[in-house]
Amino acid sequence: GQTALGVRNFIRMVDEAPTKIALLGSSYSTVTAVIAELCPIYNMLQVTFSSESSFLANRKLFPLLFRTAYSYAIYGEAYATLLHHFNWKKVAVIGRNSYTNYQDVYRVSNAIRKSGIDVKTIEFFLAGTPVYQRVKRIKDLDIRIIIVISLEEDMLALACDAYKLEMYGRKYVWIVPHWYENQFWNKISQNSNCQPENIHAVINHALSIRILYMNYKHAVTVSGFTPEQCEQRYYQQPSIVNETYTANGYWPFAYDAVWAIALALNNSRDQIKILNKTLDDFDYKNVEMRKIFYRNMELLQFVGASNNISFDQNGDVNGNIFDVHQYQGNDKIYIGSIQREGSNLVANIRDSVKWIVSALISVYEFANFVVLSSISSADKNPPPSSDIIINRVMPLQNFIFYVMIFLCFLGYAITLLSLSFIIKHMRRRSKASTTTDCVILAGCVILYTSVILMGLDSKEVRSVTCMLLPWLNCYGFVLVVGSIFAKSLAAYRTITSRWFTKEFRNLHLLLGLIVLMLIESILLLCWSIIDPLKPVQVSITDQLEDDKVIPYQKIRPVVLMCQCLYASYWLIGTIALNGILLLFSAFLAYEGREVRVDNNEIDIKSISTCIYNTILLGLIVVPLMFILNQKINELYVVIGGYILFCTTLCQLLLFLRKKKKVDDRVRPSQAHLNPHQ
Repeated sequence: GQTALGVRNFIRMVDEAPTKIALLGSSYSTVTAVIAELCPIYNMLQVTFSSESSFLANRKLFPLLFRTAYSYAIYGEAYATLLHHFNWKKVAVIGRNSYTNYQDVYRVSNAIRKSGIDVKTIEFFLAGTPVYQRVKRIKDLDIRIIIVISLEEDMLALACDAYKLEMYGRKYVWIVPHWYENQFWNKISQNSNCQPENIHAVINHALSIRILYMNYKHAVTVSGFTPEQCEQRYYQQPSIVNETYTANGYWPFAYDAVWAIALALNNSRDQIKILNKTLDDFDYKNVEMRKIFYRNMELLQFVGASNNISFDQNGDVNGNIFDVHQYQGNDKIYIGSIQREGSNLVANIRDSVKWIVSALISVYEFANFVVLSSISSADKNPPPSSDIIINRVMPLQNFIFYVMIFLCFLGYAITLLSLSFIIKHMRRRSKASTTTDCVILAGCVILYTSVILMGLDSKEVRSVTCMLLPWLNCYGFVLVVGSIFAKSLAAYRTITSRWFTKEFRNLHLLLGLIVLMLIESILLLCWSIIDPLKPVQVSITDQLEDDKVIPYQKIRPVVLMCQCLYASYWLIGTIALNGILLLFSAFLAYEGREVRVDNNEIDIKSISTCIYNTILLGLIVVPLMFILNQKINELYVVIGGYILFCTTLCQLLLFLRKKKKVDDRVRPSQAHLNPHQ
C-alpha cells in the first residue's frame, strides 16, 4: 500500500546522490510514522506539512520529526469549546481503529472529558468491516451528538447505517473532520445499499472544525510577503493555472516547512564552522551536525504563512484560531470561529448556523452527479444532547380534597355540638373533667385543620406546611391522647390508692400536658433544625410522555412530597414517642375496665374504645404510609381518613354518647307529668 511505497521511495532516495540533510514530507500520517522511525538511522531531520495524527506527537518513537501541520490532538479543546457553546452535555466518539487514528480518538475524547462533558462511549471499527452494530450501540445509548474521527470512505459507511437507523434529522448532530470535500456523498459506491441523498440526509447540518490554515492577512511573513500575497502567488503558478496539478489546501504548511528547514540549516552554518565543516560535509553518520541542526530547529521562531512558527517539545506547532463550518444543503458554510483568549478558547458562532425542524429533499441528476435541493424549515436553537425533561406536578384530585374538606367541616360541627354539651353541663362536673374535655376538643380542631392543610399541594404552600404538619399532628395528638390519658388515670385512681393519694386538679392536668408537649417540642425542634422537611418532586413512573408542542421535550409526571434526609427515622421517633403514651393509656384503661363511675365525667368503656380503635387502625395505617409513599391520592385518603375517623370517634363516644345517656335519665323523671302515659 501507500506505506510500502513510501518506504521504498525513501530508501531509493537515500541511496541516490547527493546526500540529503533533511526530509520534507510525507503527506499521510501512516507513511510519515514509518519513515520517521527510519530517519534517526540516517541522522536526518524530517518536517511534515500535512500529517496530523496525534500518534506522531511522541518524541521517543519519532525523535527527529517536526510538523508545521497541526496535531489533531489540539482539536480536543476546540471540540470541547464548541460542545459547551451549544450546551451539549453528552457525546459519542467513533473512529477507525488504526495505529495512527486511535490516538486521535482517545486524545480528543480525554480533552472533552476534562472539560466536564460526558463521553458516553468510544466506538472503534476496523477498515472495511461492518459498522452497523457500532452505530446501533450509539443509538441505544440515546446519544444525539456524534463526533467522527475517520476518513471519508468510513463516514460514507457510517452515514449509510445511520440512515437505516434513522439517526438523522432534527434530533441528531454529526461533527465530522474538516478535510471532507464538499458534496463528498456523491462518492458513495454504486454497490452500496444507500443512495447519495441518504448520505446527505445524515450529513445535512453536520458541523466541522478546521484550524485556521493561514496566518493573519496583515502579517508579514519571513519571506517579506503577507499570507494573502503568498496565496496569490501560489494560485498563479502555471502548473496550478493550467490544472497540471490540483491546488492543495495544505500549501501554507508546506511553504512554512520549507522555510523552517532553510532557516534551521542557515542558523547552523556558523556553528558547524567551529567544527571546520560545511553543510556539504554532512553524511548519514554525522551525529554532531545532526544535533546542531536539531537544536536550531527547536529554537526556531518566525512568522509563517500558516502560523507564527515555533515548535514545542514534541515538534508540533500550536494553533489559536479555528474555523467552524456547517453543511447546509449542498454547501459547506462558514458559521463562526473558535479563538484563544488568554488561556482559554472561546466560540463565536454567527446567526448563519441553522438547525433542522422539518425537511423535504428533492433529488435530480446532472452530469453523473446527484444534486440535492433541500426545502426545509430551520431553527436557530440547537438540538439538545438529550431530551429536555419537564416535571409536571400531578395535583391531588379535587373530588378527594373537597370530600375531605366536607368531612373536616362536619367534624368542626360535631366539635361545636360537643362544646355545647360541655358548657351546658359544666356546673355539674368538676373543673378537671371540664378542662380535659375542652383540651380534647382543641386537639380535635387542630387535627381537622391539619387534614385540610395536608391537601394543599402547591409548591409555595408546601414549603410552609411540610414542617408545620408534624407540629400540628403531634400537638393535636398529645392534646387528645394526653387528656384521655388523664381520664384513664383518674379511673385507675378509683381502684388503687397505692400511687395516687391526692385528687387531680386543673394544675396537675395542665402541668402534665405541658410536660408532654415540651417533650414533643424538643423532638420536633431538633427535626426542624437538623433535618427539616422540604417539598421535593418525586417521579411516580419511569415512562415519559412526549410533548406535542415543544420538540425534544418529555413530560415526567411527579408529585410533591415532603422529604428530608432521615425522614423515616424522624417519623419512627415521633410514632414511638406518641405510641408509648397511647399504650400507657391503653394499659390504664384495661386496668380500670371494671370501674363503674356514674357521674357523667368518666366513661371507661368509651375511653377504652377510643384507645383500642386508634391503636388498631394505627397498626394498619403506618405500614400503608410507607407502601403508598408516592401515591398522593391514596396516601391522603389513608392518613386523612385515619385522623378524621379516630378524632370523630373520640368525640362521638366521649361527648355525644354521654349526652344521650343524660337525655335518657331525664326522660323517666318527666314521664309522670304526661297524663297519656
